[in-house]
Amino acid sequence: MRQDKEKAAVIPTAAVKNAGGFSDRFLGIASNPNNAGFMQFCITQFGLQGTFHITPTVRETDQSKWRDHADDLTARDDQYTNRTTVVTLNEPCSKKEMEKIVQMGRKSPDRYGKALIDSLMTIQTWQQNRADEEECHIPLKFVVFDKSVPAAFASLDIHLRDQPQASAVYVWCAVDMLVIDADKVNRGFDLDLAIACAECVSDILTQIYRMLPENRTVITDIRGETDREENFEFANRIADATLISWDSSCKDELLARKGVVLERPFVDIAEGFSAVGTMIEPSGCDEDFNF
Repeated sequence: MRQDKEKAAVIPTAAVKNAGGFSDRFLGIASNPNNAGFMQFCITQFGLQGTFHITPTVRETDQSKWRDHADDLTARDDQYTNRTTVVTLNEPCSKKEMEKIVQMGRKSPDRYGKALIDSLMTIQTWQQNRADEEECHIPLKFVVFDKSVPAAFASLDIHLRDQPQASAVYVWCAVDMLVIDADKVNRGFDLDLAIACAECVSDILTQIYRMLPENRTVITDIRGETDREENFEFANRIADATLISWDSSCKDELLARKGVVLERPFVDIAEGFSAVGTMIEPSGCDEDFNF
């Protein structure tokens, strides 16, 4: 992990060679340079990599957009609102940082063990399936830092499958895992993690829709399994971000010209919860490890 996490380091655009598969369509995914002070990401040989800086301004803007009640992620202690939190995406992790994340997982209510380690390493699948002509897998592994120490971790995955004969593309966004350091609960790291994940997913999906082949109907599913309220709140943020991306993309003239039709995303976060968004009612259609 880069040692200057407090600095907004510029991420160079990597020259990733084509592999001949469906994934090649998405090699141009990258964050908007106008948002460089907040988020920077692009495709590298390890998949999508980047850094997010959750500043007081970013946090305040986010809170002004979302609902605010006692059970929501936006409820937080005021003493942490002046902090700038660094969140990394698929960045190389040192052995010490890896050990800390695994320790957090084992102490979490879900008692993550081998599953968390496997999730950390699945970034390798970006290379493994790049030659597939119909599928693309974009793993998203986020780590939140309290200064230089991991404080939270989230694992998400975006899967795409092109079905040319049916003129359809299926998009799955899965919320797989959320881990918060038990010693840092209620210090706002869950909120900062949610901000980075939601903004990233919304931005990526908007770009994906524009990069799809012509004459496709797009079916998007957001899925996650959780039986804990805090995990549901986090997953719900991702669902809302997906709906925002869908709503804005429905008005995109480029998609209309290409004959790309976006069906309303289906949300299946947890059994017993309503499959709807919560923010808007859309109007439109040391040793390094690479994880």
